[in-house]
Amino acid sequence: MNTGNITSLTCNNESVLASAPSMSFWREPTNNDMADNNAANYWENIGLDKLTRELSTVDYKQNDKYTVNIDVVSAYRNHRNEKLFDVIQTVVIYCTGDVIIDNQVMVSELVNNVPRVGMIFEVPKSFSAAQWFGLSGETYMDRKASGRYGTYKSSTANLSYVYETPQESGNHTDTRWMCLENDNVGIFFDALDSTFD
Repeated sequence: MNTGNITSLTCNNESVLASAPSMSFWREPTNNDMADNNAANYWENIGLDKLTRELSTVDYKQNDKYTVNIDVVSAYRNHRNEKLFDVIQTVVIYCTGDVIIDNQVMVSELVNNVPRVGMIFEVPKSFSAAQWFGLSGETYMDRKASGRYGTYKSSTANLSYVYETPQESGNHTDTRWMCLENDNVGIFFDALDSTFD
């Protein structure tokens, strides 16, 4: 835990994480991004695809017998050692197994735009079933009028299409919560006071 990362999370002696969750400021550029001088070329030039995390501090505190707080301060630097992001991450772990993660991201003046800000949660391959509350079908911020709110289920294999050249695929805008699971256990994601894609 001296890295400030959650390195394992288990339920009924089964791991629900395949790797430590991590911040991400990158996604593969699409054809539209390649044609936009302020997108793919800019992102790669400033080094958003090759950021290095620099851990500043990790503080642990047991609030009471039910909760533990972990505060992590990190900087993210590019290949020129320029600091592009500061992140203050607060993790609260409850005895119920709930884990609340709050990220405060400060963006350097060197950065004009970012392809994505979020976290990567890699789950075991056995988690092949998905369920979510949000819009039906594939929806995006500029194409969601046809989506209907409800609870939906799908296999993870059917949630996206693999294009030869990276393209946006399988997005679900305005998702309230999502669960990924296998036959025994699962992991539940909720943006609490917001929605996510």
